[in-house]
Amino acid sequence: MHVGPILVEVVLGNVKNVNLTVRRQSGAVRLSAPRRMRPEAIRAFVLSKVSWIERHQAKARAQRPPRAAVFVDGERHDVWGRPHRLTVTEAPGRSTVECEEGRMRLTVAPGANVERRRTIVAGWQREEVRRAATPLIARWESRLGVEVNRWFVRRMTTRWGSCNPLRGHIRFSSALAAKPPDCLEYVVVHELAHLLVPRHDARFYAVMDRHLPGWRTVRRTLDGTTAGDLRD
Repeated sequence: MHVGPILVEVVLGNVKNVNLTVRRQSGAVRLSAPRRMRPEAIRAFVLSKVSWIERHQAKARAQRPPRAAVFVDGERHDVWGRPHRLTVTEAPGRSTVECEEGRMRLTVAPGANVERRRTIVAGWQREEVRRAATPLIARWESRLGVEVNRWFVRRMTTRWGSCNPLRGHIRFSSALAAKPPDCLEYVVVHELAHLLVPRHDARFYAVMDRHLPGWRTVRRTLDGTTAGDLRD
């Protein structure tokens, strides 16, 4: 719905109250409301909140993008939602990443540049997500009564996950290794739910509400991170 210059994503469902949010990174506006609420009432509600929306969108535009990691000693890297300080060691042999007690130890070949270091950490993140997602997928296939034909972990720049319902294929972002574990579970449930309901409509959100009641809180955690415009 367009309300003046503001584009609002409107989701009608089995909720009691109207909930209006502005995403911290993108400034996108989303409104959830009871299914019985009429369009003119939604429009009037949004109009009453225009100043609030514009203020928060201005904050989103003013936010500086996160500084790109350069993989040097002392740099902060989140691992499953917990901050870790990076220690880099140059040594011959196999490159490795190890995490323990708030420390991430990256071992690389002598002279490895930033791109090589980033590639090593990204590969480690993929394996972390693959390891953590395997039991979650099995559990939620059973609960939802669906079957995934194939699933992948990839470096994704605009999404946390994606689903091809026709082929039964699921993709997950390797960046989820930096987020709290419940974020990965939310994305697993979200994408598997698309095997039941392909579109983001009231039926889809009803499935999410029934099986993972706290999913909106977890999604706000993802929306509020510094991962650019990554989304569901």
